[in-house]
Amino acid sequence: MPPKIAKTKTTKKKKGSKKKKSLKQKSPEELDCFEQLTKANVTNKTLLLELGDKKNQNVKLIDKCKLQDAEMNELKQQLINNDIDKYSITSDMNKQYRQLQNDMILKIKMLEAKVCELQNQLNITKLALQESAKEHARIIAEKDSLIEDQNVKMTYLSSEFETMLNETVTRMTNKLEIVTSKWKDDIHLSEINQRRLADFHITTDKI
Repeated sequence: MPPKIAKTKTTKKKKGSKKKKSLKQKSPEELDCFEQLTKANVTNKTLLLELGDKKNQNVKLIDKCKLQDAEMNELKQQLINNDIDKYSITSDMNKQYRQLQNDMILKIKMLEAKVCELQNQLNITKLALQESAKEHARIIAEKDSLIEDQNVKMTYLSSEFETMLNETVTRMTNKLEIVTSKWKDDIHLSEINQRRLADFHITTDKI
């Protein structure tokens, strides 16, 4: 930058000197140098303008980079926060899973113990039922035997009673025949008494 500015100052001095020497005739070499200097000044101005544009572009790019860096830092912070939240959620889920697993294991153990208890009760109930069935069968057998004995006794007693009744009827019939033979001529039986005698197989003809 300083050398270029120095050149511009020299050009101004040369221009001033050229105005002063306007009356003098210029040589071809001086004309070539003047043209080259003019072109150099134009080129220098163009380069300065381009440099200014580049500086402005660089400032804009720097601002843009700063914004992008800020956005990048924000995204990084969000990523860190997301990782923290993810770790927290994962930790909570692991804790909940372990808690649920422990609860399920405890419930399974309780259910297994309950099943064992119910199985034991079922076995005890089956044994009691078998014993009750045996006792019931024994009681039924005893009652059947008792009923059979009672039937035999009743048959015997009914036979004895029938024999005794027949003997009694026979004795009464014999007594009646004796009595009727004594009172044969004076007996006049009513229909009711005749029916009663008919029950003992006795008629007025026999009398």
